[in-house]
Amino acid sequence: PKMLLDVQDRTGNVSLHEVVMVDRKDLAEFLLVKHNASVYTENIDRISPLKMCTSGHQIMAKNVSKIVNAAARREGNRSRSAKKQAIERTCAYCKKNLGDKALMCSACKFVSYCDRECQASHWKSGHKVECKKLRASMKGIKLSAPSTVNPSAAKSYIHNKVYEPGSYCNPDGVRVGDKFVVKVQGDSIGPLLVYDETRTCQFIIERRKPGFEEVLAEMKKDMTWNGQKTFMKASFDKKGDCTIYPATAGVKKKYDW
Repeated sequence: PKMLLDVQDRTGNVSLHEVVMVDRKDLAEFLLVKHNASVYTENIDRISPLKMCTSGHQIMAKNVSKIVNAAARREGNRSRSAKKQAIERTCAYCKKNLGDKALMCSACKFVSYCDRECQASHWKSGHKVECKKLRASMKGIKLSAPSTVNPSAAKSYIHNKVYEPGSYCNPDGVRVGDKFVVKVQGDSIGPLLVYDETRTCQFIIERRKPGFEEVLAEMKKDMTWNGQKTFMKASFDKKGDCTIYPATAGVKKKYDW
């Protein structure tokens, strides 16, 4: 029965496509919670159940959208955990499994090696550049204040709200300098929309501005929402400048907004 859940009809639809369209919460729970049906199967129009729930259709399917997004978050969390374990257990250069005496890069503390020979080879083959980017990502990237333009592309579909100029500030209840969680969404065309759970902090990162490429790269790694959304942390200093931390990107169970 589990295999039949993801069998496509002549138009490429699976059972979950139909469930989203009629907003049947009971069937969505049966397919996703009980049998782990896929939210990523695309029909002939290249639309998956997940894409239906992140591109405006969720306004008509509010109950099912919550369940679909929750399933996507679980899968994204599992995927990131698996990738992290793979990185920690594999030599970044020769790809062999590491034993107990793995040698970690002392600069970025992100990749590990069998020995110094592999470390030196990886440094020459590209890690020298990558290491610098990883260190910058972990320290955080100071963003430019967004323009006052209100681009229609920067929109939160779940709440049907567009970017509002003037919300480039600390969220309610967050102190200056404290890190808080933001959701980032968008694509390579830009701009990227950034907002916290309360929506009292909501701004954009424009294309070619500091942080755009680094945040976009982390979004593309996270397939929870087909590489178009993820979570990470940010903070505001006393001057009102925002720093975003791409290295903290990822989906967690508690991120249900």
